[in-house]
Amino acid sequence: MPYIIWSDFFSVGVPYIDRQHQRLIHIVNDFYAAYRSNLPEHLIFQILNQLTEYAEEHFRDEERLMKAAKYPREEYEQHIKKHEKLLLDIFEINDQLSTGNKRAIFNLELFLNTWLIRHILETDKLYQPYCRILHNFNPSEAKL
Repeated sequence: MPYIIWSDFFSVGVPYIDRQHQRLIHIVNDFYAAYRSNLPEHLIFQILNQLTEYAEEHFRDEERLMKAAKYPREEYEQHIKKHEKLLLDIFEINDQLSTGNKRAIFNLELFLNTWLIRHILETDKLYQPYCRILHNFNPSEAKL
């Protein structure tokens, strides 16, 4: 059973970004399945690294979307700071896991729940009204 199930409630109205959010949810679900199945630690780390890499890609694309949509500068800068903080948190938890910290999995579970669900629903939803005109957004085609 998946840890998080995608719902249209998560949608920001830009299919490209919604697909990325769905992919992030899929990776988080893979992580939980691996952890609950007691897979070897190196496989859990691979999934966590995949999550980190994909989150970095997603954040870059999301930032390009906000620029293309002319999202207000102050809000844009605050959003970027949240992205930077999220990545630092992922790296810190990864370090905790690698040193065998027993609370690391609990911290990761709490973080992923807070990060993925709250970030999409509370932070990403703020740019939604600005991005409606960019329904067909593709970061490789964005003119900045």
